[in-house]
Amino acid sequence: MMSIVARRIAANSPQVARRLMRPGASNQPFGSPQAPPRAGLADIPPTLRNLVVPKPDPGFVLVEGASKEAEEIAGLIQRSRAAQAKIANYTQEQVDDLITAMVWAVAEESTAKMIAAHTVEETQLGNYEGKYLKIFRKTRCALMDIIDDRSVGVVEEVPARGLVKLAKPVGVIGALSPSTNPEATPVIKAISAVKGKNSIVVAPHPRAAKTNALIVGLLRGACERMGAPRDLVLGVDNPSVLKTEELMRQCDRVLATGGSAMVRAAYSSGTPALGVGVGNAVVTVDKSADL
Repeated sequence: MMSIVARRIAANSPQVARRLMRPGASNQPFGSPQAPPRAGLADIPPTLRNLVVPKPDPGFVLVEGASKEAEEIAGLIQRSRAAQAKIANYTQEQVDDLITAMVWAVAEESTAKMIAAHTVEETQLGNYEGKYLKIFRKTRCALMDIIDDRSVGVVEEVPARGLVKLAKPVGVIGALSPSTNPEATPVIKAISAVKGKNSIVVAPHPRAAKTNALIVGLLRGACERMGAPRDLVLGVDNPSVLKTEELMRQCDRVLATGGSAMVRAAYSSGTPALGVGVGNAVVTVDKSADL
């Protein structure tokens, strides 16, 4: 268990938090020592910078007489888009420090225990031990999996073809969170979104509405402590099917986790979507495989 002093240091120094959070490696740097050098806006020719920093997009436009659900979601999207615009000039280091702080806000041991107990009590699904490991370990593993990836500025160069690949945010991510994993799913989707300088709005299953509000609140607090806009992470209050459908229609990209019907709805929403549901298996293909 981390001491109070260590927790305070970590809260004010994401770099320290990275070392403290890595299981079994408290004195090692977070991530691979062979990670490629990071590239920020300063590394990109001025003529190309407009390709990296997106201009705010008005996106979905409400028609007269729109439903109250559509108006509510439109308000969230507007706030989310404004927050995303405020981090348009963030460097890779700023983004990585921010997502580290977001994970630390939920994965600290005492916080993870509180979230696990709250989740089981509200949803009546799963068990305390499993929920605790998801929020305490799974979120940190997801962070370690992406922390050294380039997501700002130049992300790849192909000298032989004279190509330079630049990262560009998608915009506002609409995330669907299931009742079976309401503690870890919003966190992992949120850090994945912010890693690419996107913002996110999370629509939970009604059975896990309070858990989602708790998680979103912790992530928003982490953003604020890091000097970033709180509205980078927003949640849908009093969730319903109509609100979820509106979110999928109005956002820029859908990340759907849920039952087969919800995943199908995401793919049919008219918005580019990535979906995952029951039956998806984790497969690892070795680089030596002859495919």
